[in-house]
Amino acid sequence: MSKAKCIEYADNKYYQRPDGYYLTSRTKGAKSLHVQMYQDYWNCIIPKGFVVHHKDGNKENNTVDNYFLLTNAGHVRWHSTGKKLSEEIKEKMRIANIGKKVSEETKEKMRIANIGKKHSEEAKEKMRIASIGKKLSDEHKEKIRIAKLGRKHSEESKEKIRIASTGNQNMLGKKHSEESKEKMRIANIGKKHSEETKEKIRIAKVGTKVSEETKEKMHIAKLGKYKTSKYEAFIINLD
Repeated sequence: MSKAKCIEYADNKYYQRPDGYYLTSRTKGAKSLHVQMYQDYWNCIIPKGFVVHHKDGNKENNTVDNYFLLTNAGHVRWHSTGKKLSEEIKEKMRIANIGKKVSEETKEKMRIANIGKKHSEEAKEKMRIASIGKKLSDEHKEKIRIAKLGRKHSEESKEKIRIASTGNQNMLGKKHSEESKEKMRIANIGKKHSEETKEKIRIAKVGTKVSEETKEKMHIAKLGKYKTSKYEAFIINLD
């Protein structure tokens, strides 16, 4: 076995680890050369949550002007920028996170960090496969609903949805439950279709025949919208 490199600094010996860093020993609590040099030069203690980083990435270049402080998260981002994790590492991370719950604070940080980012087609496909068979909780559904308020699909997204829905037979032979219908009715109260949407609906319905059952429902739905006709009003006035 080759002998580890050794650097002497301030009456201490620092030995190089396999990862390139120099430490006083391999035991817990060992001092790092770059940390000790930074603290001595600036006469400070490294704050909790911060690390000393080598600017040029060369762990052999242990000079004070090659050091600067980064947060733990910033340090991870710095080293991971432009790099891709192997499938083996991804799997280890996935297993390690099973059963763990992410705090609301962490979720918010992740949300902010991902603003403006777009998933690759490969990532979207993996997410789609991972979600097969999973059911969202009512709480999760409500969060998604709130997050989507005020958003409009781009023409590109609309076209993708249209293509994805072409030939979709998921609802073939199925009917919405009365509960679902009521939720949809409440959600659409006060909403008005744009002229463009009305035209699209009209074109889509060309050649479509309305069943007698549907006609009856439409008839009943309209009753009550005009409860007091002009004739009823005339009778009321006479009374």
